[in-house]
Amino acid sequence: AGIVPNSFTFNSCLKCWARSHDERAPARAEALVRRMEELDKAGNVNVRPDRISFNTLIHTFANAGSVEMAQRAEAILSRMEKFAEEGNIDLSPNLFSWNSCIEAWSKANVSYSAEKAYSILRRLILLQRDGKSEVYPNKFSFNT
Repeated sequence: AGIVPNSFTFNSCLKCWARSHDERAPARAEALVRRMEELDKAGNVNVRPDRISFNTLIHTFANAGSVEMAQRAEAILSRMEKFAEEGNIDLSPNLFSWNSCIEAWSKANVSYSAEKAYSILRRLILLQRDGKSEVYPNKFSFNT
């Protein structure tokens, strides 16, 4: 028997990578989430990635500060939106998801960063307005 890792264990490791600012952090965090998904598919539902897992991955990408990482953060956000559309509300993006993705683009430091960040903010506002999301932007959303 022994100690068996669960989602909390994996999320703790993800959080460490997010805070490390190590250049390997995005790849390591992404590998951890992939491993969680593999274990879940193999029948270990105790390690199923949750909103915290995906949010921490987005945050890790945002901390990397590059266009590639901002694109990957946005891809994870889109994936979370798809989960919500499919009825998996537990994996729907929350304010931290949206703000971290906006932050990823603000740190990408390319000529179109502001445009990309604004498009994500606009998407959130429209979803909320149309009743498809209960998440409201906050001052961080507008000031990132």
